Amino acid sequence: MWLLDLGFQLSFLAVMGLLLSPRLAARLPAAWPEWLRLALAATLLAEAATLPLIAGTFGQVPLVGLPANLLAEGIMAALVPLGFVAGLLGPLGSLLAPVIDLLAGALLWVAGTFARFPVLPWGWSARRG
Repeated sequence: MWLLDLGFQLSFLAVMGLLLSPRLAARLPAAWPEWLRLALAATLLAEAATLPLIAGTFGQVPLVGLPANLLAEGIMAALVPLGFVAGLLGPLGSLLAPVIDLLAGALLWVAGTFARFPVLPWGWSARRG
């Protein structure tokens, strides 16, 4: 049944897109830092791979996905390892709570801010009521 789950399908498609990230990053201008080329390539390919499913399921295409995901990607790059370390430290992990709270708040701000931007209506949606 998990094959029919929308979350699984989106994750699967995004990972398939990510597999091509190094190839696309290599085609971006060499003058750009490698971390930027990889971040752009990963975001573009994950967006492109999931776009047909998003458009078909929800009947819309987000117009700000790229900048929103680039910002979220940068925040998550710090948030996930810090959360992992905090978990390993047990009670001492609470020392990292202020930084984790700040990053989590920033991630929520990105999601809330970009969610207010318009979307492009697209075709027919299976989820329309």
